Amino acid sequence: QRAFRNRVTTFRCADGTVLAMRGTGEPMHDAAGRFIGWRGVSHDITAERAAQEEQRRSDAMLERLAQMTPDPIFVVRLDGGAVLRANGGFLNFVGRTEAEVLGRNGVELGLWPDRTELRRLGAAIASEGTLREHRTVAHDAAGRPRDMLLSAAAFDWRGERVAVINARDMTDIDRQRREADAILD
Repeated sequence: QRAFRNRVTTFRCADGTVLAMRGTGEPMHDAAGRFIGWRGVSHDITAERAAQEEQRRSDAMLERLAQMTPDPIFVVRLDGGAVLRANGGFLNFVGRTEAEVLGRNGVELGLWPDRTELRRLGAAIASEGTLREHRTVAHDAAGRPRDMLLSAAAFDWRGERVAVINARDMTDIDRQRREADAILD
């Protein structure tokens, strides 16, 4: 019979509905010191809890989708290009572990030889909010130049401006297209 703060309690109603309540209370005693009940305040947080659960499910689904694709997908800070998240496709492309990638930008990871392309991409994403089918050359884990097609979208995440970038290696596709065109000519 101690005071409590922000205790979450769930109740199942007669109709099967589950309610979640957050309460703060303290025990009440009579003049003889005997416990006679509680006084406090409770708030219905059922909708808040449902929204949090839906957000967790949505985040998990997006994470699975990003991990399933072989294309590199990564989230970067618009200010400086530091990688905040990366899928397996990106880690394979750069030939590094997640721990080696997080916090580094494309120049530090060897994608581009200098900051020129990094700045150009950052400025384009920042000014338009999106980038669609942008051609660039990036270097893979072996240092080979690869023709890449980038799409990106900027958004606010955890209080900072970031972009999610999807990259597709077009090198082999473009080569096959040129070879097919040469055969047809």
